[in-house]
Amino acid sequence: MKKIHMPSCKGLSLDHMYYAMDHLHEHANEVEHALFWHTANLFNRDVVLVYYDTTSVSFYIDNEDEGQEGLRKFGQAKEGYWAPQVVVALAVTAEGLPVRSWVFPGSTSDVDTVKQAREDLRGWNLHRALFVADSGMNSESNRKDLARACGKYLLTTRMASVKEVREHVLSKKGRYVDVKDNLKAKEVVICDGMRRRRYILCYNLREAK
Repeated sequence: MKKIHMPSCKGLSLDHMYYAMDHLHEHANEVEHALFWHTANLFNRDVVLVYYDTTSVSFYIDNEDEGQEGLRKFGQAKEGYWAPQVVVALAVTAEGLPVRSWVFPGSTSDVDTVKQAREDLRGWNLHRALFVADSGMNSESNRKDLARACGKYLLTTRMASVKEVREHVLSKKGRYVDVKDNLKAKEVVICDGMRRRRYILCYNLREAK
């Protein structure tokens, strides 16, 4: 603060900033909702895609926080070692405009974070958006939650990790469409009606070679 010249904030102390952060945190949902839609409307952003991902932030301390309310819990840090950490999640638009952010206890799995994200984004008028996430978020319960909260979703998965993909999707006949020089894709639909599931099977020529 000593390096910043801000005459209009004469008398502002560091404690005042901490108090303001606490106050904003108590009303984070309303604040983030208002800021997001104000910015989206200001720049005429059509919210077609919402990308969701998580990362971890580890701490060089010996013990995790005590009690269920503590955030710093032991987990597998992204650097590869076991350490007290927190899990940070972020949802953004295709242009990188932040939608909402979360901080979870360090022992929280990627799959479990989606439940909270789904609850917090319910009522945000994102039913017209496509929720995109990686394979760490892909579970049967998450797919049901996302369908209720966000409508449409696209989750990646490894071909060998899902029985239905191995036994039915890969064996379905169909023509690939060129997406890029090194990427082809085809649509595969399994079952009908309410049980209908749509897969996009990707074929990377370089990796196959």
